[in-house]
Amino acid sequence: MAQLFARIELRGSPGESVYERLHAHMESLNWYRAVDGVTEAGDQITMTLPHATYHAHTVSDDPLPLAVAHELRSGIESRIWRRAIVLVITTANWGQAGN
Repeated sequence: MAQLFARIELRGSPGESVYERLHAHMESLNWYRAVDGVTEAGDQITMTLPHATYHAHTVSDDPLPLAVAHELRSGIESRIWRRAIVLVITTANWGQAGN
């Protein structure tokens, strides 16, 4: 199972309400603005991702980031905002230092 991260940029001047609709849309697709992890001490931690950055799991061990990006962009541009840039990164392992 791979982890995916997506960063969405809505081109132009979208307001806060547009981003709220984007967040709801992404969550409906099981993409979330936070990621759960474990500290070096073994404690569970939830980390909030930067603005318009989302995390998801995929059942595929080898997802195609470009295909996922195109699918997300198509849905966003048809339902939320007409000009979007979508970056999708897949990772099997990641880490974060700091809060």
